[in-house]
Amino acid sequence: MRREQNGHCRASRACKANARAASALPERGGGKHNEATTPRTQIVYDRLKHMSEKLRVSFNSPQCGWMSFELRAGEQSLIDAVSYTPYDSLHDLIRALSKLLVDDTELTVKWAYNPDELDFNFRASGDEAELEVKWYKNHLRVAGTGERRFFFQGSRLDLCHPFWKALRDIQSDTEVDEFTRNWRREFPEAEMKRLTEEIKAFKLK
Repeated sequence: MRREQNGHCRASRACKANARAASALPERGGGKHNEATTPRTQIVYDRLKHMSEKLRVSFNSPQCGWMSFELRAGEQSLIDAVSYTPYDSLHDLIRALSKLLVDDTELTVKWAYNPDELDFNFRASGDEAELEVKWYKNHLRVAGTGERRFFFQGSRLDLCHPFWKALRDIQSDTEVDEFTRNWRREFPEAEMKRLTEEIKAFKLK
């Protein structure tokens, strides 16, 4: 998980390129998918297929305000590098995961990589939860223009636990990685503590 930090930060564009290169990231991760043009039978088949796949999540150490991540489930893979601004995305992600464990809800966590943006659309109802990642070319998010880059459906724990493990890895390395300096935001310790408690409580149900 850990990567050696580059010396002094120069331009944010160069830092973004470094974040991608450090993990051999492509310019755009995952396959494009527009649900509006996909037959309903195919959508139903895809969702049934995704329910049997295991979700894997990883984050790399931040560099110069950029951080790369990877989502995997079956044959799907989404790899990209995102910025610390303008959204407090890591904080929002941890809070969203906590709510997914206790409520029937729909939540969106926004990530930016200038000018493109990604939405992590979370939904939870009954015993099931899902994540749909959509790409937009800018912050305007014009209706009908988003492209699906990743989809996962499973139990609430199937969705939340892999994220929690990946976040815990970041948390354990915050001092070594000089997290606050490199992400330019503090790690959300209070929110992470609550998420950990929710994970433990959910496992006891």
